Amino acid sequence: MSSLIEVALAPARFVLALPKLVEAIERLPDIADSLERIADFEDSLEGLAGLANSLADLAIATQGLGALATAVEQLERVAADLTQAVQPLQGVAQRLSRFGRGLGSPTS
Repeated sequence: MSSLIEVALAPARFVLALPKLVEAIERLPDIADSLERIADFEDSLEGLAGLANSLADLAIATQGLGALATAVEQLERVAADLTQAVQPLQGVAQRLSRFGRGLGSPTS
């Protein structure tokens, strides 16, 4: 018997739900605008994902630059050490050159 009552009340419930249905249909353009904005935001998110990848690449490149800077500093230290090592040798070479000229000069 209760299912018979449910069937009998169904048209009345439908009529009572009509204003809500009409309101929902009237709001469809707003919903469509919202969906378009969400779709546009999705494109922005994809752009942000690309930017995040670029930032990750930049971070990796920056780490590479840090390693390069360290290598350059090491090269500068080695160059300074070589300069200090060569300076005494230049003095020795100059003395040997003067000595050699002195040996080769005619004696009076």
